[in-house]
Amino acid sequence: MRSIIRSVPAACAATLLSAGVALAQQPTRVEFGIDAALTHVSLDLDPGSASYNVFELPVRAVRAGFEVTPLVSVEPTLGIQSVSGDAGETRLNFDIGVPISLSGPLNPAVTQAFLRPLIGFRHESFTGEHGDTQTALGVGIGMRAHMSGRLAARFEARYVHGLRAGDFLKSTNELGLLAGVSFFTR
Repeated sequence: MRSIIRSVPAACAATLLSAGVALAQQPTRVEFGIDAALTHVSLDLDPGSASYNVFELPVRAVRAGFEVTPLVSVEPTLGIQSVSGDAGETRLNFDIGVPISLSGPLNPAVTQAFLRPLIGFRHESFTGEHGDTQTALGVGIGMRAHMSGRLAARFEARYVHGLRAGDFLKSTNELGLLAGVSFFTR
């Protein structure tokens, strides 16, 4: 009986290891891309609120999507904004999205719709002051449209809510329209 109990964890470990090796041997499609954005941001202030629009062209962020299954990818995205001068500011945006194909297995040669939930982190700091990091949760819906070969245009509409981060970063709501280009490795 004890040998069976000892064998179960070993069998589970061997199964997981062999599944990991088999998965590692399968080629994975990677989607590299850049996006421009038009975003409306509203802030919760004490008291009241404020809002502004941001147009980021040619590049708001760079992204790399790693296919996990034929329908799901994991997609980290990084954006950096810097303003210099007396009132300098730096913003770092890091999101991890999970694009889910709504039109069957991911195929860059056809037009496909996707849903993209995300969790993100926004770090913001001003010259001479401390900075804070805000956690953000959001969802987008969009489409990839084949351009040629392994290139596709990508369009997304999304909503992101930033949670309050101390006294510096207030709660935010972002409505954004993104347009970009994707290159697929296969």
